[in-house]
Amino acid sequence: MGMMTFVVEFDDGKEPPVHANMDVLGGKLARVAWSDVIQDMDDMEINHRAELAQEEFYRDIQG
Repeated sequence: MGMMTFVVEFDDGKEPPVHANMDVLGGKLARVAWSDVIQDMDDMEINHRAELAQEEFYRDIQG
């Protein structure tokens, strides 16, 4: 079974109702997140890279 992830932006208060197994473009809705999960993942990756860089910096200055 193929799956896709996409984010659709709606004006506040104009979000459509969402329910389990609803039809979406000919497919069945499998999961819902009430936030921009893709942006959240990007933010987590940026934070992780910053933490790794900080750890490397402290290792370098400690010799």
